[in-house]
Amino acid sequence: MDHQGTGEIDFNKMKMWLNLHSYKHFPGELFPIIDRLNDTRMDYYSTMSGDFETLTFTGKVSSFFVHGSDTLFHTTAYYKLVDDFITVNANNATSDDFRLYAQASKLWDDPTFDILEVKNVPIDSLSGNAAVRWLSRNFRTDFFLSGPLNFPSAKLNMVNRQSEDVVFALSGNVVNLLEPNLKFNGRFRLLFQPMEVSGRFLLKETANRVNLQLIAPDVAEGRLSIGLQNDSSFIGNFQLKKTALNRYLGRFPGLQQAISEGFIWGEAQFSGTTNQPKIDFNFRGDRFIINENGYYSALLRGVYRKTGLTLKEARIDHNERPIFNAHFNLNMQNNQCEGRFQGERIESNFLASTIFNDSKLIRGDSRYDISIRGLFERPEIWGLVIMHDGVLFDQAFRNLTINFRDSIPATATLFQIDKHIFNILNFIYVDKKGYTVEAKGTFAVDPGAANDLRINVKGNILSEVPLIIEYFRNPNCVGELSMHVTGTRENPRLNAGRLIIYNGSLEFESVIPKLTDIRADVELKEGERFVRIHTLEGKLENRWVRIGNLPASAIKTVKLQPWNFRDIGLNFGVLTLETDPKGIPLSIPGLMNPGDIGYFATDGMQPGEKFYFAGPIDLPHVRGKGTIYESRVTFPFLITEETDTLEESVVMDFLMNIDWDVQVVAGLSNRYFVDIPAVIGEVYMDLSIDEVSQGLHFTGRLIDESFRVEGEVESTRGRVEYLDVNFRVEKFGAIFNRFELYPEVYGRAWTTVRDSTNFPKDIYLVLYAVDPETKQEVSRGRWEDFRFKLVSSDPTIGETQENVLSYLGYSIDNLSKKAGNVGLTLTENYLIRPLVRPLERTLERSLKLDYVRLQSSITSNLFYYGFQNRFKFLENPNYYRNPLNNNFDPALLLLQSSEVTLGKYLLRDIYLTYSGQLVSVYDESKLGLNHKFGLEYRLLRNTLLEFEYDKFQFNPEYYSRRALQDWRIRLRHSFNF
Repeated sequence: MDHQGTGEIDFNKMKMWLNLHSYKHFPGELFPIIDRLNDTRMDYYSTMSGDFETLTFTGKVSSFFVHGSDTLFHTTAYYKLVDDFITVNANNATSDDFRLYAQASKLWDDPTFDILEVKNVPIDSLSGNAAVRWLSRNFRTDFFLSGPLNFPSAKLNMVNRQSEDVVFALSGNVVNLLEPNLKFNGRFRLLFQPMEVSGRFLLKETANRVNLQLIAPDVAEGRLSIGLQNDSSFIGNFQLKKTALNRYLGRFPGLQQAISEGFIWGEAQFSGTTNQPKIDFNFRGDRFIINENGYYSALLRGVYRKTGLTLKEARIDHNERPIFNAHFNLNMQNNQCEGRFQGERIESNFLASTIFNDSKLIRGDSRYDISIRGLFERPEIWGLVIMHDGVLFDQAFRNLTINFRDSIPATATLFQIDKHIFNILNFIYVDKKGYTVEAKGTFAVDPGAANDLRINVKGNILSEVPLIIEYFRNPNCVGELSMHVTGTRENPRLNAGRLIIYNGSLEFESVIPKLTDIRADVELKEGERFVRIHTLEGKLENRWVRIGNLPASAIKTVKLQPWNFRDIGLNFGVLTLETDPKGIPLSIPGLMNPGDIGYFATDGMQPGEKFYFAGPIDLPHVRGKGTIYESRVTFPFLITEETDTLEESVVMDFLMNIDWDVQVVAGLSNRYFVDIPAVIGEVYMDLSIDEVSQGLHFTGRLIDESFRVEGEVESTRGRVEYLDVNFRVEKFGAIFNRFELYPEVYGRAWTTVRDSTNFPKDIYLVLYAVDPETKQEVSRGRWEDFRFKLVSSDPTIGETQENVLSYLGYSIDNLSKKAGNVGLTLTENYLIRPLVRPLERTLERSLKLDYVRLQSSITSNLFYYGFQNRFKFLENPNYYRNPLNNNFDPALLLLQSSEVTLGKYLLRDIYLTYSGQLVSVYDESKLGLNHKFGLEYRLLRNTLLEFEYDKFQFNPEYYSRRALQDWRIRLRHSFNF
């Protein structure tokens, strides 16, 4: 080391100062590991000032390690010397965490370190070795020394930078630290978990050599002898004994969870000279179980020289079948590498289960061939991966081929995986049914980096839809899709594309029946953002439906927002929905019984408009007019497990969030049904909704309090069941106003009975409410407040409900018998009706009828028949007796009094009905039908002309012969107030 400087001593004041510059140049081959110190200049700038009288001196030393124009290491140490005691405190300008602190005494007689502490030595700035730099980035190195200068105690710790846990500790005693024959004898600990590796460490210097010995009982041992002369021998060996790897993985939770079993062992031989060292290594692994898959074995054999690294053999086997075979060579003189990685007949499901812990992710036999060549920092990588007859994401495929070339930007390195950009020369995927995906372009590993891909898809384009949204099922079509995709994976951008579909079909989880005959032509032209829907149509139950779109600016009658997906830069404009004039089938949970289907036809709200689905995305808007046909609806909405589940689905969430502006009117064959609790049992209403009704206007969102309904619906036909009596509808209606969710309702139904003189009398079931202010009954009331009462057609003064009930047969004398009939009717509705209603819907669709009603008496007949042998023991045997004909098969008696009602529109204003009731014929062992035919003709909007003919087969013991047929003509007119 060379020194030069200036200084001054004032003997009068006994003071001095000194400036000193010391420097040294290290040759290029001096340090094998901290190699960045090779060919480096070391500079020290020292200052000192002090007082000889008090023997107190202070100063600082600044040190620099410079390689070319780069400063590798810079530190400044401040010191204070008082007599023979010195304190030193240093930090590093290139590493804020570096710290040196020392206290030493007896400097002139017996130098002793009270403490020497060096923390976070910046080894990564002094070494270009990748392994050393990785260790330095992840682990902090701290060094401690104390005791006499030539016989101190030393300790070294390596600390995990994230957890602050000590992972390696070395401690011992140093002999002759600054004198010949240095010796360091100590112990080391590798603090793995749940077991640690510990042993002895011995470093000994002789006149010509340095000998290093490492012994870890039952785990490893090694010896190394290095000559101190130039180009001296380099001799040694290291042996790793067969060790269960999973015992030492506790600090690596990912590996500990993945590797449940496995053994490693091997050896390394050190030879050559200090100038040309050589390390031959041969390590093996066996019986590895990784993510519950085994057994895996591994072999790593090669040679390390100063000139480079050669992997002669690197292999991984699965159950003795090779799945990875590699040859690799790294020339450290020119930093060039060359290698090849291959595998054939690989069972991909084992690899997927091993790597991704999912054996179903991908399955099938595969092979790959990957090559690497060029500058080690940024080599060229290219390869080919082929799979045949496999399964990917539960989709069987015939062929999967990927031909790629990897590129690494000039600012990145091989080990910065997220910086790699793959040039996809050819990607081909063909499934078992001929569905083909081809792609070319650039694909970045970093989710935020740019991509540029051109993708072409042919075959069943719709097959990918259920993978995105599970609501869609069993897709099938013939189609083509071309796309030019740029942007990033986090924010992809479709620059251009075209979708063409022929002869497609798609099923849905609920609400909508199967869609068939799908045709589509959707296009995004290069340089545009508006996606044009040239064609998008199909058929639902042979009724066509068509979706189109328009730019928002093209709609002049109303201001609507487009479907603008800003994240991907696409504008779908305003969607339009057109349907068959007869409507398309829908099954709406909550509004209909499960399995029921109605038909919905669309139109524009105003002339020149269409039925619109508009944006924005976070608040979709629907505007238009809809006509419903052949639907059975109810209100309030049904609450069932199915609707609860569907409300959580994507479809129901979407419907709940829509801002509605829709006018709904009734077409033909719509019915309203509801069960309303009554004093005894329920009132079951099944009303035909008049197509001349005003309709309802829905506005606002279902998900919040803005939803409103306005308008009126009315029914002038249908039936109401109460107790065991069927009433025919005269008129029922509901009036909605936009300030209340529930409507005001009104109406009444009628039935006919005959008095003791056989004269017919009409009985009305009237809906009423009590006005909260006047306490008087009114004929129209709020949904929450209405009630039912019975009224006769010719009421007398003081007529009571008991009087009207007596007309229906509910007199005091036969109340007990009627109570039994009522109870059995309620039981029938509870047990049998849920089973019969789906059959009614099926008959309506298959027979093309507008109304089918099946009313059985199985429950009551079964009850009576079961008690007929025991009724004589009861106090009132008539309570359980039904006047049945007992001359034929008793099983047929279960059908006694069952009834079927059919309805059909012959023309828009002409409605034909038929009812048939099954009865036993007097003195004959057979069943007959009581027939009832009805014809209804709507003369005007509120005027109906009704014809009715009844033909009975009653027992004349109870009915007169002239009562076996009946004609009726009614003219009905309703008034709106």
